[in-house]
Amino acid sequence: MKPYTDGGTTSANLLPTPDKSPSPQPNAQDIAILKNFAEKYEPRSTQASVIPSPPLLNQITAQAVTNLAATGSREYEKYIVLIFLRISWFQIEHFKQRYELGRTNPLTQEFYRLVGENDYIHKEMMLPYLADDYVQKHPELLEYKLIKREMERIAKAGEKIKKELDETMTKQDKIKSNK
Repeated sequence: MKPYTDGGTTSANLLPTPDKSPSPQPNAQDIAILKNFAEKYEPRSTQASVIPSPPLLNQITAQAVTNLAATGSREYEKYIVLIFLRISWFQIEHFKQRYELGRTNPLTQEFYRLVGENDYIHKEMMLPYLADDYVQKHPELLEYKLIKREMERIAKAGEKIKKELDETMTKQDKIKSNK
């Protein structure tokens, strides 16, 4: 399975260790790097990976994520959540269900930390709907138009699945009643 990358050399198994004395203010350049990545990221199916994995980051983007994680900024939060909402939408739209995010990708590990799933190693399944749930618990994130759009796309895909399921059940009920 070949993961999506943002170009350049992909990070090793871990994001760089945050500086022990982080600035309370996020660095504008780090925000720009993460924003650019998150807004351009679109999950894709490929021959090597039908179900897209969370992306691996190049060293510059990985360092920006690490720096921003140490600040706890709202900008950081919304761009990380946006990436995982896009994965959530892609899976439900194209596969009608959501799949495990994995445990070893550094970006995924950072997402788990952000949403409060620190015991992800021992959990049975870690699915992209964690991003949807996080936005529902933090509705202020809906002020960011791209997050709002992804949540609308997820809701629409869910409604489509429910409608298809209802139609299937109705057809099965008709078949049973004709026997």
